[in-house]
Amino acid sequence: MTIRARLLIGFAVLLVLLLVQLGVTYHFSMKTDNLVRELLRAHDASATVTQMSIEAQKLRRYEKEYFIYVKNLEKRQKYHGEWRGARNDLKNHLVRVTSGIDQSWDRDDITKAKRWDDYLNAYADGFAKVDASVDQGFLKDTLSANAAIQDAKNAFRPFFAETNAQINEKLSAARGMADEVRSDFELIQLILLGLAAASALIATVVILVVPNSVSRPIRALAAVANDMSMGNVHQQVRAEGAPEIRDLAASIERLRVGMKGLLTRVHRPASRNAA
Repeated sequence: MTIRARLLIGFAVLLVLLLVQLGVTYHFSMKTDNLVRELLRAHDASATVTQMSIEAQKLRRYEKEYFIYVKNLEKRQKYHGEWRGARNDLKNHLVRVTSGIDQSWDRDDITKAKRWDDYLNAYADGFAKVDASVDQGFLKDTLSANAAIQDAKNAFRPFFAETNAQINEKLSAARGMADEVRSDFELIQLILLGLAAASALIATVVILVVPNSVSRPIRALAAVANDMSMGNVHQQVRAEGAPEIRDLAASIERLRVGMKGLLTRVHRPASRNAA
């Protein structure tokens, strides 16, 4: 194999390893970017559902306060206002989700949110009817008001179970994606480490082996040429190494043979004259 071919193969392998490294890095960087985006969506959705659950808990708390003070007009109106504020906040969250404004939700999540909106509407309608009955004097005590709101509370109860399940689902998905990101990071570390080791090995071969395979036979040929310059033309030049080195050795061998023949012809007349 020629020296040029050896160098080309060595550098070609290094180039392939570099391209593989770039490809692996690009693949995992894109995958990680997508996972991080999905993780952030899951986090944002979980945060939104958590806020919904908090507002729903406020609704129930203000409802209880309302009925405790059903005979106290001032406090009843106060907690009714608090209830409306919590209900509006919860409604706004649901509208953002069901209308697609909040883009951290997928189609299945939006379907769930629409169902939660139905629960809220049923509960709000029931509460409004009870409030009207209290204002009109049909319900005058806490027990009768609580009994009247019971169906509305039952209609709203699935909201809590489903939102809690949704929170757990999103948190579980976020943990799964975080684990996958960490696993991919460990994998790409191993791959890049392996590619770096292979590149270092190939570079070592190119830097040390290839030059040595060239310099050693050249030094040997230089020694032969030096001997020839001193008149030693009897040592045959051996052709070893790469094709270029063998061609050079063959040229020096022809030169040696030519010099030997020339010296022989020069020495013959001198020997005859001496005789």
